[in-house]
Amino acid sequence: MVYKVCFVITNGNRRRKFLWVTKRTSGLYIAFAGPGAMHQSYHRDGKSHWKLNGQKLLDVNNLPPLDTVKGAVQVTNAGFRISDDVLDGFDFPDFHDEPVDELVYIDNRRIASINYSMWLVEPWQHAQLPIFRDYPSQIHLTTHTNPWLAVVLSDGSFAK
Repeated sequence: MVYKVCFVITNGNRRRKFLWVTKRTSGLYIAFAGPGAMHQSYHRDGKSHWKLNGQKLLDVNNLPPLDTVKGAVQVTNAGFRISDDVLDGFDFPDFHDEPVDELVYIDNRRIASINYSMWLVEPWQHAQLPIFRDYPSQIHLTTHTNPWLAVVLSDGSFAK
């Protein structure tokens, strides 16, 4: 089974890929739409690494095999400015209505900077996600996969 979630940034005229998550039987893949096709692979056996331009950058340690996730496990997090000039400078690709299971729009006319955090959650254990103090925040919980996927988005403009 393949399940795809795509986060798209829009300014009302243009839609650009920002982040997409693909869950396959072989593992979880988190891709950032910026230059170099940076992505993180989290394989079923718990091995995880980052790649940029097809070259391994970093092995990620201490992640459990996907079939043994208990509670909530943070996979990755990052923060970005998402203004049009930044997106143009990094040449983010346009989103052309590719088929996805979930599509989340982020409007950069309302949010200038965004933080995201990706979690794997044991089914029915979403109360194990930590309390997020970033304000305002959104939690996108996908229960179509095992383990569940949780993506927390927060407006980085409010960061102190």
